[in-house]
Amino acid sequence: MTKMYLLLMVHVFAYCNGANILLAPLDVGYNSRVTNMIKIGDILQQRGHKINFLYTSELRNTKLFKMAGKKMADAVNRFNVITYKVPPEDPAVAEATDTMDWLDSFIGLSWSDIVKMYWPYTYPEHLNNAIQDMDTWKKLSEQSFDVIIADANNYFGRVLGGHFNVPVIVYSNWGPMGHDFIYPINPSYIPVDFTNPYLSDKMDIWERFLNTWEYLRFHYYAAVAQEMVKEVCLKFKHIKTAACDNIVDFPKTVSLVLMNRNDALHYPAPFMPHIISIDGYFLDKAKPLSGKFKDIVEKANNDGVIVVSLGSIFRKLPMDMAEAFAEALATMKQTVIWSYDGPKPKQLGDNTFVSEWIPQRDLLAHSKVKLFVQHCGISATFEALDSAVPNVGIPLIADQPYNCEKLANRVGSLKVIDPRNLTSEVLRSAMTEVLYNTTYEENAKKAAAIYHSQPISPKDKVAYWVEYVIRHKGAPHLRSQGANNLNIFQYYLLDIIGLFVVIACVISGIIIYFISFIVKKFIHSPKKDKAE
Repeated sequence: MTKMYLLLMVHVFAYCNGANILLAPLDVGYNSRVTNMIKIGDILQQRGHKINFLYTSELRNTKLFKMAGKKMADAVNRFNVITYKVPPEDPAVAEATDTMDWLDSFIGLSWSDIVKMYWPYTYPEHLNNAIQDMDTWKKLSEQSFDVIIADANNYFGRVLGGHFNVPVIVYSNWGPMGHDFIYPINPSYIPVDFTNPYLSDKMDIWERFLNTWEYLRFHYYAAVAQEMVKEVCLKFKHIKTAACDNIVDFPKTVSLVLMNRNDALHYPAPFMPHIISIDGYFLDKAKPLSGKFKDIVEKANNDGVIVVSLGSIFRKLPMDMAEAFAEALATMKQTVIWSYDGPKPKQLGDNTFVSEWIPQRDLLAHSKVKLFVQHCGISATFEALDSAVPNVGIPLIADQPYNCEKLANRVGSLKVIDPRNLTSEVLRSAMTEVLYNTTYEENAKKAAAIYHSQPISPKDKVAYWVEYVIRHKGAPHLRSQGANNLNIFQYYLLDIIGLFVVIACVISGIIIYFISFIVKKFIHSPKKDKAE
């Protein structure tokens, strides 16, 4: 029996070993979404699979990709990189991005407003660029892929899966938010206004009203954007119509959703079996500090170190915001290491060391680091959770308010600052509160203990489920066919409610008729006879 079991395991491994896998990250420049997709490829390549990496021809030329380090570049170089051409960047857009002038226009917007402004113009263009490059299409057509792993917002991955009849796995970098078309969301207790850093799963009636309104707006604008993407797809004659339909019908065909989610961080919610939490699989093991960062930390006084980073996008800040940061940091007793690539603020203190790149993961794991001032990007959020470091969160756009809310309300290890009200005094006060109120540190340690209590490593979980789909050539048995085929009236039981209302009305009508009949027959009739 044992020999048969071993033979079966060897057969399964051999069957799935050496699969041909296509990675399709979201092509909006180099950022954490791309980094995390590369790490998925690296995990799978180490298990013997062939990894094809589909991206724009400009990826290697971006400053952030070059700054990501040799390890990331080596991982991509080991892949079979398939690129497609994109138009040159508009100089005006590049300048606005470089000076961060665009940032103010996004702060404070609801997620539905961002979807309305961004998706209908960006995603159709992304798909058009990918499909119209016939050299790229030829390379893709010549291969036989076993599975496609695509970012949840990479519609080309959906098209390729539908055209070549290949199972598609979705990677949701933002966790359980923003993708209502892949899995259902109930706005009665699941926060949908992802740009509200104070909205938890405990909402009063007014918050639930606003949350439902935001859900409906997001649902509408996202549907409009998807239809626009589909129209672009239908223009190309070399693409099957069914493949274009898969842009909108994707919930009915997706095999798995690999979701950045953990029970210590996110609120409990019911998910279908094809939704797999992969728990910050992208975290590398922290390494001992070296070089100048080792010297800075070791020379810090007993008050410790504050690490400040607003992620890859916000390495530069509007000058007024940068000055507020510098002034607040200069007042702190701690040594400060600030990841910043903009002009040097005038208020920069002697205690603050500025670098355009920092070993963030390694710094947060050091015992001398007492506080992390961050933007709550998904990578930074999981790093803070894993390292049990208390935080001050300054969420700016996209998923950042959503992640800050989880660390603030769910975990209790973070103090949120509204970036619209950011001043040096507000930042100094928040940092002081988190540093000297031990509750934040205690909560961070409790959440880290829960996070580390996992039966299987996140990297092994990623590999297992991808290979699961490969072995079974898809996973439709994990996806609810019933839920995907119900219309809006059936899904929300409006037809059943309507039926109950009709039945209640009929029964009430019958009762009223009999009561009326009895009253007329036995009460009114004798009076009438007596009068005669």
